[in-house]
Amino acid sequence: MTFVASLSAEIRKDELLLVRALKERFSHSAPAETHRANLSHIRRSSKESLQEYASRVRTLMSKAYPDIGNTSTYEQLLIQHFMNGIQDQTLAYEVLIRQSRTLNEAIDLVSWHKCCKETTRKRAGLRHVRTDIEEEII
Repeated sequence: MTFVASLSAEIRKDELLLVRALKERFSHSAPAETHRANLSHIRRSSKESLQEYASRVRTLMSKAYPDIGNTSTYEQLLIQHFMNGIQDQTLAYEVLIRQSRTLNEAIDLVSWHKCCKETTRKRAGLRHVRTDIEEEII
């Protein structure tokens, strides 16, 4: 209230000027370059779902590249940054070579590959356990 009261009557009466003055005073926005630097270091945490991580990447992307939203270039950058933060880079490579057109396609592929890997590991583990038990019996 104190800030608005300190503005001229002309600014207080014009809604657009008032909103601009409030944004200039109270928004804490970093330059796009800062967000781009943050994108190069973004990583998915172990407690974060793929959708939560994707949302975080999407938010940073919109701040890092505000002028190119909803273009194929933007979507490809979004996918690239998303995949760079995946811990298993072999999995990321497998998804990248599939050339997803959207982030949702990339998320689906990551989920599918993770599921396949886990299933394969479980089967390999079961065979190994079964072999050990059979050897003990023999």
